[in-house]
Formats: sequence, C-alpha cells, structure tokens
Amino acid sequence: QHVRVRRLILSEQERRGIATFEPKDRKNQDEEELTGGMNWRLIQVYGSDSDPRAFNYDGELCVANRGIFDGEELLKLQEEFLYDFLHATQEHVIKPKKNPRIDIDAVILGRTNNPEYKRVRSNDRMEAFNDRTRKVDIPYVLRVADEEKIYQKFFQGARITGKHIAPHTLEMASLWAILTRLEEPGGDLTLLQKAKLYNDESIPKRNVDLQKLKEEAQEEGFRGVSPRYVVDMISKALVNDSEGCVNPYRVLTMLEDNLRDHAAIATSAIDEYKEYLEMVRDELARVSQEEVRRVISHDPEELREVGQKYLDHLMAYLNDEKVEDRYTGEEKEADEEFMRAVEKQIGIAEAQKDDFRQEIANWISERARKGEPFNAEDNDRLRRALEKKLWEDKKHNINFSAMVSDKSTDPEHKKRKIEWIEQLKSEFGYCDVCAENVIDHAGAEVAREELAGRKN
Repeated sequence: QHVRVRRLILSEQERRGIATFEPKDRKNQDEEELTGGMNWRLIQVYGSDSDPRAFNYDGELCVANRGIFDGEELLKLQEEFLYDFLHATQEHVIKPKKNPRIDIDAVILGRTNNPEYKRVRSNDRMEAFNDRTRKVDIPYVLRVADEEKIYQKFFQGARITGKHIAPHTLEMASLWAILTRLEEPGGDLTLLQKAKLYNDESIPKRNVDLQKLKEEAQEEGFRGVSPRYVVDMISKALVNDSEGCVNPYRVLTMLEDNLRDHAAIATSAIDEYKEYLEMVRDELARVSQEEVRRVISHDPEELREVGQKYLDHLMAYLNDEKVEDRYTGEEKEADEEFMRAVEKQIGIAEAQKDDFRQEIANWISERARKGEPFNAEDNDRLRRALEKKLWEDKKHNINFSAMVSDKSTDPEHKKRKIEWIEQLKSEFGYCDVCAENVIDHAGAEVAREELAGRKN
C-alpha cells in the first residue's frame, strides 16, 4: 500500500548515470572500456567465461544507462572502436564480449572539432556511423561576461596565491577574445559597440535590434582565438610578474607579443587581432580614467544631495508642478538648466530627455512599490551622470599640474593621493601596486586632458 521512493543522484565522480570517455592510442584502447569485461575471480566460481554472472557490467556505456555518455574527442578513436556506437544509438543495445546483447537507454554525446568531423564525414566506410550522427554546432561564447567566467575559474580565489590580479584584467582579456570572434557589423555600428550590445550593455543614442544583429552573423563564434590561448598568456604574465600584481596592460602586451608563436592563429589574422588590442587598450583607458574621476570627485553625501535635487526637479517637470526651495520655501519652476547639465554628462540629447526622465521616473516608482528608498547609486546611468556632474563642479579646485608631475612635492597632493589609493582599493578591488599605477597613469592622462581644456 506504500510506494517506496529511492533518490538517485547522477554523478560523474561516482560513475552513476554520467559516463565520460577519452580516446587512447591503438595499443592501449580496449572495447572493455565501453562494454565491460570479465571478472576472473567469478569465472572460478561459475566455471565459464561466458556466464553472465562472471561479467563486470562496468563499461562506460553500461554506466551511462538511463543517463548520459560523454565522449571527449570521440572521432579520434580508431574506426573499429566506433562500431559499438552503431547499435547503441539506433537499437539501443550493446554486445559485451561472450554475452548476449543487453539494452541500454542513454543520451550519447560526442565532442570533436571541425577537421575531425569533416574527415569522418568524407570517409565512405563510415556511412553507417555518419547516418546515425546528428551535428550540433557549439560556438565560442560571444558575451564578455561569459568569457570572463571561464578565466575566473582559473585565476580567482585559492587558485592564485601571492599574486594580485588587477581589476579589469580578466574583463579586458575577455573583451579582446570576443572581438576576434565577431563579424564586422553593418552601418555605422562599431565592433566594440556590437560586443557591448551582446553583453547586454546599453549604447547611448542607439536603438539596435539585437536579434536581427545576431541573425546577420550566423558564423560568429566559429573563428577567433580560443580561451586556451588567453589562459596561457595570463598564466605567463603571472609567472613573469615581479611586483606581485598583474595588470591588464601587461596581459594585453603578452597577448600581442605571442600571436606569431601560436600555431592555431593564422598569420593573416595577426594584424587584425592587433587592431582589436588597440581598441581594448582605448576602452581600458576610458574605464580607468572614469574610475579615477570617480574617486577624485566622489562624495556619497554630495551624490545623495545632487541625486535628490535631480529627483525633485524631475518629478516636478513630469507632473507639471513647481519645486519648493528647501531654504526659502519659495515655489519655483523645475530647473531645466540643472537637469540638462546632468543629462548631458551621459550623452542624453535634447530630443531624448523626456524618454530618459520617464525611464528614471518608472524606475523610482518600481522601487517605491517594493518599499525601497531612492538611491541614485542603484541606477548605473543616473549614477554616472551625477558623478560626472560632480566632477565638472569640482575639477577647477584640483591641482592637475601635481598629478602630471612625477616629482611633485605638494604635501596636499600627496595626502589626497593616499586617500584616492585607499578609495580605489575599497571600491574597486585594487591593491597598493595597481592603485598607484592607475593614479599615476590614468590620473595623469585625466590631468593632461583637463589642463589642455583650460588652455583652450
């Protein structure tokens, strides 16, 4: 009257329901790895090597019964070892040595590369095997975030001891790898913008049909560098490092210097890949400079006040109301000049301002329904706009000449530099080495731009 349920967990490690198989050379490959073999001790008990009770049904196809068989580089097997898969795929049976056929029910997967697949497809003797094969193309990943996860498996946490990997190192290496795999988009969309769209990032002043973009490039992901090359170069950068910290510029240089030595990279593609490296360096410089600007000008209290002011004037504008001055109590019209000064920081054109303001209002309403208070830092676009506005308001009080000079003795600048380094460490995950490098290089570049702007 009761049904007894047994919980069964598939496990590759315990060889339960998931079987993995790798090819070996002809001398060391045995069909018993697939179908099982004799138990010589039990042969003495049952008196015959053809007695089913004297057989170990522990081959990989037996283990995979009611589960999954995963064959790595399966087509590198000798032809005769592929014959076992003929009946396993169509009739769902296998034939162990000196045993009757036994039923199996498994999903049989085989991994291989295109050259091996084409070789087997062109072999007339493999017609029966090819007829039972269904090809499923698995391209390289095309999202920077997904590519970065691959490298995080190798270079994060306990795997790396005694070394620090600077922020954006894995991200920029991932971006370059993705750029080598993408096809050039049509129109005035750049390859870098396409990579950002694939990564679910928004592009200012752009309204792109992402699905259509992907449909126009069906072969994406079947060319370009593999994650193996990038992993090798990051490892090499770690080995050659003498400062205890590897930064993205070192890794990008390592990627460039070893292009000609990598057999899997076509000589004709090297110049193209170097152009992509320059694109990534420019993007890295932009990101680094934005972080430097943030730590120089960022003040949570000021950001909160400016954000609240923008919110007050935004809601007054949308509701056609007036804003009460917090100090005088006087009612005033929404400050259009102030709102535009904020919005222009992230490229919001005059024609787009209403859409942007409505977007922010909808975001605020959604948070209110969830009982969450307004916090400008929780909205990436609004946060960047407000931070850039604060930067514009503060930059006139910054000693940029001291930032450019390597020999500055200004005690106030030295004090601020220490504060900036600590902020880079706490907010973005820098260490002392890479934080100082960013201040010295990206910070100096920011200073040069601002000094040049003052002269103009």
